[in-house]
Amino acid sequence: MPDDAEALPLADVWRRHEAELRAFAARRLGDQDAAEEAVADVFAAACDPALVTPTHWRGWLFTALRRRIVDRLRHANVADRAEEEVAKLVREPTGVFKDGFFVARPKAWTGQPEASAKAAEFWADFDAAVDRLPMKMRQAFTLRELDEVPTDEVCRLLSVTSGNLWTLIHRARLRLKEDLAHHFEA
Repeated sequence: MPDDAEALPLADVWRRHEAELRAFAARRLGDQDAAEEAVADVFAAACDPALVTPTHWRGWLFTALRRRIVDRLRHANVADRAEEEVAKLVREPTGVFKDGFFVARPKAWTGQPEASAKAAEFWADFDAAVDRLPMKMRQAFTLRELDEVPTDEVCRLLSVTSGNLWTLIHRARLRLKEDLAHHFEA
């Protein structure tokens, strides 16, 4: 199958990327129904005849989806979830996050299978650790650190102050450091 370099029928693009887009949106939004709607919006936009057919569908789809997610977060009243999330800020067992981030990770070195296995294990553990973060902490970390959304925008989206945002990110980093420490021990 071509690697997005050739024009694909939209049905093939859908089959190829739909599951990954849906998982990405669900993790970012924390709501399967909202994720379904966001992915449907992106594919509806892809059907627009005015759209110049992208040469790299995957990048276009994830960029469009990230923008839809940010728009949804802008309109969502995140403060309603704050009470639920405060309880989660107290240390809970950590879990899985497959961020679905559209920038592909570097390909494993073919000459070092042991290193490749360790790298794959690290990223699986990283995804799991991020997924175990409480929703607000995960949103703060992924928006600011993985999606590189500007600080003031993240603060507005999550209805937090700059100081609170950096506290959430700091706590997320500490949890990730603790969960991933075994990868860096000699």
